[in-house]
Amino acid sequence: MLVQTLIDKAKEKSQMTLGQLAAEMGIAQSNFSNWKKGDHTPSPAHTAFLAKLAGVDPLMAIAE
Repeated sequence: MLVQTLIDKAKEKSQMTLGQLAAEMGIAQSNFSNWKKGDHTPSPAHTAFLAKLAGVDPLMAIAE
């Protein structure tokens, strides 16, 4: 699953804003833009967190 899709699904299912997700994850909101643009890749822990919120198997999300 693409990082952009994972972020969008996590946001939708959790009903949180990107600002709220960033605060929950302890990161800057700008990280989401960098991840979506492909400038940076989220850590496995961040990917797993987003996957859980999105209702996706965290191990599958990390593996992709």
